[in-house]
Amino acid sequence: MCCRKGEGACDGCDAGESGGFGTLAYVEAEEDEDGNMHSDVHIRMCNTIWDSEHVEHMVGLTLFHELLHMVSAVDDKAYDKVKLFDLARNDPDSARLNAESFCLFAMEAGMSKPDYAKYTDGLLVKDNLCRD
Repeated sequence: MCCRKGEGACDGCDAGESGGFGTLAYVEAEEDEDGNMHSDVHIRMCNTIWDSEHVEHMVGLTLFHELLHMVSAVDDKAYDKVKLFDLARNDPDSARLNAESFCLFAMEAGMSKPDYAKYTDGLLVKDNLCRD
């Protein structure tokens, strides 16, 4: 669904804080009486997704992020890389089930180091000082 305005079926779209993207897209989910989550079959794409200067990367990665919600148990405990690193340090199980973790992995695996740094505001997961 393409949302032009944040109303009706698209009421989850918002412009976000100053300088931020706001909501780019989302999938609705409901919890049943047994505590199981069931995702909707629609990805709602907000108008803000087209406002990014990196729109060619944002659309595909955002759709990947939302599809993860539809087909798996991933959550959104952290979007920001610094917060995600913190989450990995303090709660690795939650970090492994975080949608943005998968997106960052896909970006780092598929982009050159300079592009990855450019599109994710730096902070490489692995560098010359970091060893497994």
